[in-house]
Amino acid sequence: MTFSDISDELVGEKGDWEIPGSEDTLSFSGTFLAFSSSRKMIHDSRAHPGGTEKNPIPIMGHDGKPIRCSACRWSEFRLFKEDEKGIGARWPYIIHFTGMSIVPGEHTRFRIVDILTAREVIENLTTRRGGSAYLSVPAARLLAQAAEIDNGPLKEAYDARRVP
Repeated sequence: MTFSDISDELVGEKGDWEIPGSEDTLSFSGTFLAFSSSRKMIHDSRAHPGGTEKNPIPIMGHDGKPIRCSACRWSEFRLFKEDEKGIGARWPYIIHFTGMSIVPGEHTRFRIVDILTAREVIENLTTRRGGSAYLSVPAARLLAQAAEIDNGPLKEAYDARRVP
């Protein structure tokens, strides 16, 4: 199955998957454990004062960076568990990070992380800032969804997690 077909409707499905990475495409057999997104359907009015017709691209904030608008730029997370006997099987868990954008001149970015253990899945999804560690809402949603399907090491790691 190709990347553009992999949506939340397929969570729990086993199959042959193709996901794009930063340089090439990864093909493997396994279970699609979870999907989550940070996308919002309504633009942030702080990023688009006067509306998107007047300011279609998010304006710059006081720090010189564009003001965040999750309707313009968002992340998508997909979590897979590769079959042990799959073609080129490497690590059991695969997280596929996608940076999406509708801003003119920007393009979609991809990153694939192969993970050996369920606890490392949680660690890879943990955000660390200013001495604190937490799971973003999309990361927590991804883990909760996956724990229901992978009723083994990932569920145990999710239930025992210490990251809020």
